Amino acid sequence: MFDYINFSFEKFVDHIIETIKLVDLSDEMKLKFELEISKTLADRIVTTMVNAMTEENLQMYDRVRQENPDFTTVEAIMIVIDEIPELHDVFIKNVNDLAKELTYNSEQVEEALAKKLPKH
Repeated sequence: MFDYINFSFEKFVDHIIETIKLVDLSDEMKLKFELEISKTLADRIVTTMVNAMTEENLQMYDRVRQENPDFTTVEAIMIVIDEIPELHDVFIKNVNDLAKELTYNSEQVEEALAKKLPKH
């Protein structure tokens, strides 16, 4: 199971890649998977935050974006997170849930890949 401690996109993506046994892919294919997993994680984070925000939180978010135009949506939301009661717990739950969703039946994926790959 994914461990939220010291969360980062990179650690999350690495965990998913390792769990679903995609570490031996070509660099090009691995990069495609990493980008897709990162996008899915970013979407989940944004959805979690937006659903929890009040009007005041949204105004704070807008100020952060205006004052820091180089921030990504996720970076700006991470600044607002502490202002939303219990959001940290919801965030952790949703990130962990996504990890479970993305790695569900990973053993079957490994078995299917083993059947498709040529034997040496």
